[in-house]
Amino acid sequence: MIASETSPQLPAKMQYDPVDFVLDIANHLHVGDRRAIGLSICAVLSTYIANSEGLHIKATGGSGKGKTDLLDLVTTILNPGKVLRASASPKAFFYHKIRAGTIIYFDDYKPNDDLDNFIKNATSKFHEALDHLTVNNGKPEIKKSSPRLVFFVTSVNPDQGIEVLNRSIMIDVDDSPEQDRKVADLILERAKTGEIRRPLTDDVIECQKFFLELAVEEPVIIAIPFADKIKWADPSNRRDLSIFLDVLRSVTFWRRNIREIDENGALMATEEDFKTAKQFFYGEDTCSLNTYRLTKSARELAKILYCSYPKGLTREEVAEKMEVGVSRISQIKKELDHVPGYREENKTECDYSDDIITYNDTTKTTKRITKTYTVMYMSKSLETGAVYLDR
Repeated sequence: MIASETSPQLPAKMQYDPVDFVLDIANHLHVGDRRAIGLSICAVLSTYIANSEGLHIKATGGSGKGKTDLLDLVTTILNPGKVLRASASPKAFFYHKIRAGTIIYFDDYKPNDDLDNFIKNATSKFHEALDHLTVNNGKPEIKKSSPRLVFFVTSVNPDQGIEVLNRSIMIDVDDSPEQDRKVADLILERAKTGEIRRPLTDDVIECQKFFLELAVEEPVIIAIPFADKIKWADPSNRRDLSIFLDVLRSVTFWRRNIREIDENGALMATEEDFKTAKQFFYGEDTCSLNTYRLTKSARELAKILYCSYPKGLTREEVAEKMEVGVSRISQIKKELDHVPGYREENKTECDYSDDIITYNDTTKTTKRITKTYTVMYMSKSLETGAVYLDR
């Protein structure tokens, strides 16, 4: 059975590939960051998948570099009403009528213990409604939150609240000088033609209509027939494998109008979907060190260590290469703790100065200087890539 028999029909322009069509339109409104946009949409589509554990977006980057613009763009091309952008107390989720599968968008998120606890529980039990016990006029009541909530969170600090979204996809916007120039050119082009920042063009309306028709009331099952061929380089990293498979399922759902359904009614992923998911997940560099769960700075640090192996580097040496302070390296390297192949080694060196110390005018010795420092290493054992298909 072909899914398109029961799925929304694509506009003529979108026949070649729904993924490329949407991303092409998105890049007209927001220059670059194609992979980050794709991952954000995958997080949205995880709300429609019964065997997804949910995907959430943590966007980081310098102030004014486009992280908010990126997520604003995604909310523009989605079906209206899918995203709720507002400040909220944790109890608000139990008292307001929020539709299941809503995207909760927190811009410039500030950690809050109570709200952090709600987010942690809501994401851990993605398909379940959480209970809140309260009293109304002396009578006990149970208020329930909505299931399948997905969170979009932006912050300047990549470490902020990172432990809360334990199934978050870490994305950081391109803040390179080349990207700055492209953005400036786009702003000037809009000024020349008088185009508004978020024009409601025919293409944008087609995107909104497509996502509206793509939506389902009851989540669907996605099957991956070739799952036994998927090779994951680090079996101990269970969470990241689960997240990658959810990205793959979302890509399949994105293309559900051109995907087959098996005898059990499950939508079937293809190897083309696997390739797209891998591109989203790792970007152009498929080396396992470029895992999406690292910030850009941590990936840069990992690659520097990776290229220097088997020789390790000290924090001072890495700081010089990255042109940052040594204290910043101490912060960044914490992200590498879960990356296979990374290790640290404390070393001690002894040296003797030319200074002569005299005791009682008879005993003479030289002064011993002890220096302890940390050397960081990144093994090359995973050069083949983190995920691939066994042929």
